[in-house]
Amino acid sequence: MTTPRDPMLSMLSALSAEVGKQGEAMKAQSERLGEVEATVLDVGKRLKRVTEEPKEPPVPVWSWATMDADKAAEAWAALSAWVRDVLQERYPTSRAALAPCWYKHTDVVEELSALMAAWTRAFGLADSAPPGAIEWLDRWLPGCLRRVETLLQRCRTDNFRHTERLPALVELDATGFGDWVMADLAERPDAP
Repeated sequence: MTTPRDPMLSMLSALSAEVGKQGEAMKAQSERLGEVEATVLDVGKRLKRVTEEPKEPPVPVWSWATMDADKAAEAWAALSAWVRDVLQERYPTSRAALAPCWYKHTDVVEELSALMAAWTRAFGLADSAPPGAIEWLDRWLPGCLRRVETLLQRCRTDNFRHTERLPALVELDATGFGDWVMADLAERPDAP
């Protein structure tokens, strides 16, 4: 014979089982929320690193048109050294795009200056990373060299006393570089 308590016990037992299931579900949700919270904190840390001030100053892109004589002297020295010591030495195929008179072409000077700044950002800073290096090698270097080669094509084919493509290192002294830089510096305003 069943007593009125038997259905109540069955109901309480079923309710207890359901509460147990709900407790397990809540525990799983709590664990998942913990994982989501950890992910959100990680993303927040990464965003903070990206938005913080850089540890090193940004690489400047020169404005040759507005440089005074002192800045231009520094820029000419840095650019000519970079073209000779880095571009031509590390990337010898670049020599095919250059002509001994590259420095006489303002558009080529701008191209090479921008390429040097991009190279410095990709390789020369403490926070340089592989993606920047790969982008420089795959995108910036070939694109710039194609444009430079096109810009200097007339100097190779017209009779401007410029030599054809040189497979050897392009030496600036033989092409009047010093005189050209001195004339350029004489035309610029004095430093403030």
